[in-house]
Order: sequence, then structure tokens, then C-alpha cells
Amino acid sequence: MSQFLPISVVGVGLDGREGLTEKVRKIINEATVLVGSERQLSYFTSSAAKAVKLGNLEETIALIKTHQEASEKIVILTSGDPLFYGLGRLLLEHFPPNQLTFYPHLSALQIAFNRIKIPWQNATLISAHGRNTEALVKAIQRGDKKIGILTDYNNNPSAIAQLITALDLPFSYQFWVCENLEGTEESCRCLDLETVKSEQFSALNVVILLREETPIPDLETLPSLGLTDDLFLSFPDRPGLMTKREIRPLILAELGLKPEQIIWDIGAGTGAVSIEIARLFPTSHIYALEKTAMGASLIKANCQRLNVENVTVIEGSAPEKLPNSIHPQRIFIGGTGGNLTAILNHCEEQLVTGGRIVFALATLENLEEARQWLREHQWLDRILQIQISRSLPIAHLTRFSPLNPVTLLTAWRINQS
Repeated sequence: MSQFLPISVVGVGLDGREGLTEKVRKIINEATVLVGSERQLSYFTSSAAKAVKLGNLEETIALIKTHQEASEKIVILTSGDPLFYGLGRLLLEHFPPNQLTFYPHLSALQIAFNRIKIPWQNATLISAHGRNTEALVKAIQRGDKKIGILTDYNNNPSAIAQLITALDLPFSYQFWVCENLEGTEESCRCLDLETVKSEQFSALNVVILLREETPIPDLETLPSLGLTDDLFLSFPDRPGLMTKREIRPLILAELGLKPEQIIWDIGAGTGAVSIEIARLFPTSHIYALEKTAMGASLIKANCQRLNVENVTVIEGSAPEKLPNSIHPQRIFIGGTGGNLTAILNHCEEQLVTGGRIVFALATLENLEEARQWLREHQWLDRILQIQISRSLPIAHLTRFSPLNPVTLLTAWRINQS
């Protein structure tokens, strides 16, 4: 079998020939066949090479192989870096590596991060070009600090802005749209989500998302109940770890709250449940117990941000750090740290007559452990299984994205209502 001439795969930017090195220009000048899109071929109209316009991939590959067998010098023009979500991967599926030589240009995302002057070595890079947005949704929900996105006609900046809004995040993103990079109409703009949703952009664009610090809320505009998740400061490494907005009102309803009560919130996390109770019942007092120093600090910070003064934060594990001389009318257990039985023993001793305990449980094992204790101690209970989905835009369609299911277990002593 004869040795084929290597096929050169050249990345080209919107600056065309001017953005190429002398070495790469020489390779293109010596080509007898140039393969590329109409835009890419337009940069080399003076070339004497046969021009092959990229179209149906299988047909184009077959044509390239025909020219290869005829010992033609073939150059394939592609955008940016051919091996970064580019044509290079597909070419490697049809040609052995020793028949391909790659000459990358700067990728669009590399240029974009440099234009906005943001280091990008720790960025999450995602292609939504001809792909679904599952990876993008996961990155956004994780709260990745820097996300670079290759877009397409359907997954365009407007669609991404709608997606972010629909996810109802506990934080916000700075939204950059970078268009026509290295072209004469280059533009890099930081825009608010509503502007992005309504504006038309060049087809040649990429999006960069930069996670922002949670802004101080305008207290005058807040609802009495149902604060959005983004109002709360959250764990930097687990930004979604809080009782979600849709779940909190159901917890408050199961607690059966009244004014001037003492409430314990065990495993308080970021303090979202405590703060909802405190704002709705300013004459009540909530003791929020959180075992982590970070969590306790977040609760204090969230109380300060939301002007809540009737929450006492206790740092430490339950039951050791639970109060012994302050008797609650209501107890909410959002986390136990593996000490469920010991916590319940302490709560039984401290809960006033007519009191109530509400558990938020994520596993069947914890549910069974709690119910076993309740049966042995002659308590009654009821269970509320909560499965909630939020609407999520997918291109021009809408689907439901489920939240993690939560089980609320409400318990009270026999012979009390």
C-alpha cells in the first residue's frame, strides 16, 4: 500500500490569512485541494487549489479520500482549534492519526476569556453546539465559577439566559456574550439576563458565565413567605445545599406555627427554614443548631442580610449542643449527623406538651429509623412525600426538571392533637 501524503488540518479565525503563521500560509499556498466552509474558503480565493466546500460529512470524507489516493496535497480548513469540539475528532474517526497533521488556531473561548481579561485555566468549558444542554445544566447547578460555552442556533445566548432564569439558582452569573471574535465587528459585552433574552446576536458567538457574589437584597420588596433561594448565602462548594423555596412553606405548614413560640431548627444548614419562620413570626424565637463552623457563619450572615434578629445560632452537634433549659413548642429536624435516635430522646424530654416535631428526610433508612422510634415511644405520625419539578426551557421547547424528593414526617405524642 502506498504512503499517502499527510492531510493538513488548519484552524482559521475570523482574521483569515492574516492570523496564520508564515509556516501555515506556506502549507496552504502549496495545497492542491482546499476543503472548508464557504467563509473559510473565501479567505483564500487567490489559491490555485481545487476548492471543496464542506457539506454532507460522509460525502466530503469520501471526496477527500479520493483526492488523497490521487496524491493531492490536501488542506482542511476549520474554525479555531480542530481538536477542541471541532472537526478534528470526526476526521480521526475516518483517518489514522499518522495521516493527519493539525495546525490549531486560538479557540473562540480562549480568545473570549482573554478579551474579558479573566484567567481561564480553571474554567468549565462546554459545547452546546449541536448538543443537548445536560452538561451545561449540571455545571450551572453546581455553581461552577467560570463557564465557557460554545453556542449554536438553538442553544443561543437567549436560550441560555432563559435556562438560567428557569433553574432558580441560589446565586447569580455575570453573563458575557462575545461575538465575531477577531473579525471586523468583534464585540464583547456583559449583559443582564433580560437584555440577553430579548436581543439578537451574531451567529458567531460564545457565552461566558462568571459566578457573582450574592447581592444584598432590597428588604422592602421581599415577600413575607417564600424567599427565593438566591437571597441566601450558601456553601461555596455546595451552592445548592439548602431547603428549596418550594419545600419551605410546606415545612412551616406541617409545623403548625403560632406566634410567641420557641422553635428548634436542628441541622439548620444555611438557615433558610429558620429565617422563613423568624420573618413570618417575629414574636417567636428560633434556635438554629448547625454542626459546621461554615454553616453557623452562613446562618449569622443570612440573618444579618435579611434583618432577622429572633434567631440564635448554636454551633455544634446534636444532641450535645441542644439547649437543656429552653423548652420548644416546635422542632424541625433537617439533619441529624447520624445521631437520629439520640436527638429524638433529647427532644422528647424537652418538647412541651402539645408540641410537634417535623423531620425532612431524604432516605428510606432514616424514615424507617424515625418511625421505629416513634412506634416504640408511642407517638403518632403522618408522612408527606414531596416530589416537585420546575419547568426548564430546552431550545424552543419546555420540559420538567425534578428537584430531589423530600419526605416530611410530622410527629406528636398520643392523646394530643
